[in-house]
Amino acid sequence: MGSVGGDVAGVGGSDADSVTYTLRIKDLAGFVHGTWIIEGDSSLPLDPWEAVVIGNHADGHMLTEYNDPRHGRCRLHGSVDTIAFRAEQRCESSSWEVVADSFNLRLVDLPPDTATASILGLVRANGEGVPDVTVSLFSMVGTVRRRVSDHNGRYAFTGLQAGSYTVGIAEGFDTTKFKFPFTDSTVTLGVGEVAVVTFDGSRHDDIRTSAVEGRVTIESEGLAGVRVSLSGGPADERYTATTGAEGEYSFTELRPGDYSLSIADWDTRSYEFAYTSLDVSIGPYETVTASFTGAHLDGGPSIRGWVGVEGLGGLEGITVTLSGADDRRTTTDGSGRYAFVVDLAAGIYTVSISGYNADLFIFEETSRTVTVTGGRIVNFEGSSR
Repeated sequence: MGSVGGDVAGVGGSDADSVTYTLRIKDLAGFVHGTWIIEGDSSLPLDPWEAVVIGNHADGHMLTEYNDPRHGRCRLHGSVDTIAFRAEQRCESSSWEVVADSFNLRLVDLPPDTATASILGLVRANGEGVPDVTVSLFSMVGTVRRRVSDHNGRYAFTGLQAGSYTVGIAEGFDTTKFKFPFTDSTVTLGVGEVAVVTFDGSRHDDIRTSAVEGRVTIESEGLAGVRVSLSGGPADERYTATTGAEGEYSFTELRPGDYSLSIADWDTRSYEFAYTSLDVSIGPYETVTASFTGAHLDGGPSIRGWVGVEGLGGLEGITVTLSGADDRRTTTDGSGRYAFVVDLAAGIYTVSISGYNADLFIFEETSRTVTVTGGRIVNFEGSSR
């Protein structure tokens, strides 16, 4: 169904029952389809005649509908050729009976074809055309046209009048699969001009907005220096991270997909975990939490921990001194871990670190006092200067 509007101006008439008008029939985009002379009785609305083409009559004639100020909703139908439109008027107020059948519409001129502008374009994601995207074209006066992108993502609007148009895809693509930085664009066309409007987006499986985070803990206390590995995703990527002072880790800027997590490099003589690997599925813009919880293998008093620097991991060879109920000293291993386990008595202890390069690293806390009755974890995390 298309809409038409009429601008009607009286140009004279021989008597009260015969009136002659000039009617320009145009669509909502402002395109004038033709200038007509209307000869009929005075029942034809004078100002204005707003009609809507609603289809074809059963006999094949064009059928239009409009509101008559005296007769209510009316319809015109009749034969159309390049010379005349001989119409019959029926109105609802008269049970759709003929109100007048003396209209004679004669085409007196036909304007030049000015609908010669075009808008061509492409819908792409990651450089590849996206098919089956509904592209809508809006004129400044409300006309709407739609096209569907082809298998290469191309679309075209041709036969356009000069003027301003907005091309949009906001409701035309699957938002669970694609993301576009903009979904509409406004262009102004002159007669015969061609504008190109391309929409460049990304597939969600290539958008790095997903993340995994969690902690590795022993009886609710973070275990530092544990290596966490992540693998999988759309491109079978592989990453590693080392837990921080509170046992925390994270992987950010991931693609959505299915991944596997695993942990390694903890003191297997001291801790055990119910599971050391697990699978996670991450959606777009989603952060999944995945944690590993373990327990002490021995129930006696012990102090274990980790010494490291944020962003660099564990520091090897750092001296860790234990004083209090017992006095001991050890150094961190290659992963920054240390342990006081064998024959450690219960009591109050001060754990302190030394021997790190103070020109490179800063530790705001270099000693901690703890009460030990079972296993305790004491970590020291510094930062680079």
